[in-house]
Amino acid sequence: KGRATRAGPRAQAARAANRRTCMVAHVVLFTPKATLSAGARAEFVRVLEAALTGIPDIAGVRLGRRFATGRAYDALGPPYEYVAILEFASPE
Repeated sequence: KGRATRAGPRAQAARAANRRTCMVAHVVLFTPKATLSAGARAEFVRVLEAALTGIPDIAGVRLGRRFATGRAYDALGPPYEYVAILEFASPE
C-alpha cells in the first residue's frame, strides 16, 4: 500500500508558485458557416481581433486550425475546424 509523504521545500515552493500564476483557459472549438461570404469572414476576423486586443483581462490567446490526433475522443464530437484558447489571469 502507498504511504502519504510530506512534500519537501522545493515541492511546496513549486505548488505555491503555481497557485500564484494559475490561469483559467477558455477553449472554443468552432467552424464558420459554409455560407459566409468572404466579406463576412473578413468582418468576423476584424471583430474578433478587436475583441481580443480590447479586453484587458485576456492574458493570452492562441488561435489555429484544429487537428485530429487519431485518438478515440476525436470522434466523440463534431469535427470543428478551428480552436481558440483564451487565457485569463483569474476567474473573475
